[in-house]
Amino acid sequence: MTAHIHAELMMQYAQDAMKSDEPWQMWERLHIEAFGWEQC
Repeated sequence: MTAHIHAELMMQYAQDAMKSDEPWQMWERLHIEAFGWEQC
């Protein structure tokens, strides 16, 4: 059985959720139309 393609990122997010009630504040996403990174 293989792991989910995003399993490692899901684990990192879960670890951030153990430290904060707003873990998405620790992550960014690539915004293609703006050609850059933005906070989630």
